[in-house]
Amino acid sequence: MAFTYSGEDVCAWALIGDHYLRARLSRETLLRWRSALLSNALNEMGRSDCAKEIATFCAATGAEIRPLLDAVADANCRSIRVFPDFTGSLPITLLASQHPLLGPAMAEGSLEVRMLPAVYPTAEADRPCLNPAVVVVSDEGDNLLLSTHEGRAFADAVEAASLTSTPAETEGDPPVLAKDSQVLIVSTHAQPMTFFTDPYLAHMGDGDGPHLVEAASIQATSPDFAYALVLLNVCHSATGSARNYQDTFRTADIVSYPALFMLNRRAVVSAASWKASDTVDFVVTTLVAQELKQGLSPAQAVARAIGRLPHLTKSDVLERLTLVRDQAVREAAIRRIESAPEIGLFSEPYVSGGFALYGML
Repeated sequence: MAFTYSGEDVCAWALIGDHYLRARLSRETLLRWRSALLSNALNEMGRSDCAKEIATFCAATGAEIRPLLDAVADANCRSIRVFPDFTGSLPITLLASQHPLLGPAMAEGSLEVRMLPAVYPTAEADRPCLNPAVVVVSDEGDNLLLSTHEGRAFADAVEAASLTSTPAETEGDPPVLAKDSQVLIVSTHAQPMTFFTDPYLAHMGDGDGPHLVEAASIQATSPDFAYALVLLNVCHSATGSARNYQDTFRTADIVSYPALFMLNRRAVVSAASWKASDTVDFVVTTLVAQELKQGLSPAQAVARAIGRLPHLTKSDVLERLTLVRDQAVREAAIRRIESAPEIGLFSEPYVSGGFALYGML
């Protein structure tokens, strides 16, 4: 799937075999959607109002794009490959998950939705990632109760060959950490990349202090990374920028953290387009670990984890939280969802709909 802009028209295109379909999308709805995400990122719009805007967007744009998704279902496609537009913000993964046929297929792992930051083949075919060496970059900042526990839970679940952890707010050389590692987990804060005057200056973290994940250093060193899987458990980590301090470029080749980590031509990346709680991040991390342990490739594991997320029950989540070794943290995490319903804990699009899989062709 791809998107084009011409005057007032915004079109979504689906190429299936030797056929194509087109759907016109409301420009006003897209502008309202992007404005809501920006206001939420700036803390000018609260969670409940942003959730309403996302639901409104899904209802309107979901209806407009429904014929394309119906065609995907009718053709029994095994995957949807999406070329993001220059804003990178249309949540095809979320819209597909709400389709009556595609959503269940995503949950059972028979359909993969993959974002393609570049039209370039992968350097190697998807294959299982068993007993990987794991690197974790984490932050104990505000409201990040579980961030420093995600890596250990993941490593335990996949029986990792090794686990290396480092604080996020340090200066360092990423290749030193990545030399022989297959999995990177980043659990920290971040701002949308569009908040920086130039993506070259972008970095994760809340302030201007040092941070191990910087766009400039990743761009320089990522081709040498051995990572097959990168889990960016970070708010706004999927956002990108198609401008520098001089101009705006109308191109799909936006700069984003997923695209930068994929410069080694083998990594697949999980990232979030808007705010995500660390409870959801922890659950996604453990779901991916479970799928890897069963022999799925990183892409398959991430795709199925994202597909399963909206359908989890409270009991499923409580079972995941037992993987937290620290008793005090585990009990605090459980208390946060005590009043949640058994069914539909993560069903709200604001909660689970921002995640997407990024990879090569």
